[in-house]
Amino acid sequence: MTNPQPLRDGIGYGLLAGLVILLSHGLLFLSQVTLIGAFFPGAIQWLMVIPLAVYWYRRGQRQSMKGLLIFAGVVSLLNAACFGFLMVSMSSMH
Repeated sequence: MTNPQPLRDGIGYGLLAGLVILLSHGLLFLSQVTLIGAFFPGAIQWLMVIPLAVYWYRRGQRQSMKGLLIFAGVVSLLNAACFGFLMVSMSSMH
């Protein structure tokens, strides 16, 4: 009998999954072409991150889930900073 391969769990796996989601999100340009993305930057990203985080939580891969949520949180903060900068610069144009 073969032993099943143990689940790989680690913050690095979560960070890598977050990077893959970010790249796929950028390639699809979902946030730029949808109305949701225009008014809520990062909403599409969270729609992709939350199901994976719940899946890893249920499988017991807590470290991977933490890495994914850390990565998604940092990206959301950068998204909000860039969006805020854009709104401030657009409001000062006359």
